Amino acid sequence: MWEKLLYVVGILASMAYGTVLLLMTLIFGNFVSVFTDFALDRIPSDNFRRKLSLRTIQKKYFNIVLHQRIAYHETKLTSGAVSLALSTHSNSTRSGLAKKFGLSLKSASTVVATFIVALHSQWKLALVTATIIPAVIVAVGATCVFDEKKEESLNTIKAEATKLADEVISSIRTVRARGAEKALGNKYDTMIKRAVAIGLSKAPVKGV
Repeated sequence: MWEKLLYVVGILASMAYGTVLLLMTLIFGNFVSVFTDFALDRIPSDNFRRKLSLRTIQKKYFNIVLHQRIAYHETKLTSGAVSLALSTHSNSTRSGLAKKFGLSLKSASTVVATFIVALHSQWKLALVTATIIPAVIVAVGATCVFDEKKEESLNTIKAEATKLADEVISSIRTVRARGAEKALGNKYDTMIKRAVAIGLSKAPVKGV
């Protein structure tokens, strides 16, 4: 008698487990929808704040350029420098505001919290592991300096190539009449190859 009762209870429990398992997927799916809807409500506002900050930076940069002396515009400022800064540099700034800045804060917080927990649990092992931090700081600092120099050279070449393309397009009739298309095209290709070479030389730095 008791064995039959236990069999019945087991069968009912198995059926209840299968039913609850299905309901669990339904409940979890509803939770995912709630989280997704919340994220969709948040993303436009985040994009708006990021674009607003980027637009403020662009306006300040353009204002500073317009308030420079005439000699600066005639000697140092090329025709494509402003457009390059407002496009390429703005994309880098947007990427930094959107992902890298928050990721840096997240990583720094993780490292600090990890060492606090490690010092509380095994402080000797944590101190031994912490000896690698100065080496990491030196390596990152050196690679950042090198990468900044390469990026500056790359931006200079981009500005020169943009200026050349702008001058050629604005005086295309003269270029065509003198038959200088091939020479100017080769000059532009040389600039692009230099930029590609500098970009490839940054790969080891990114790897480090």
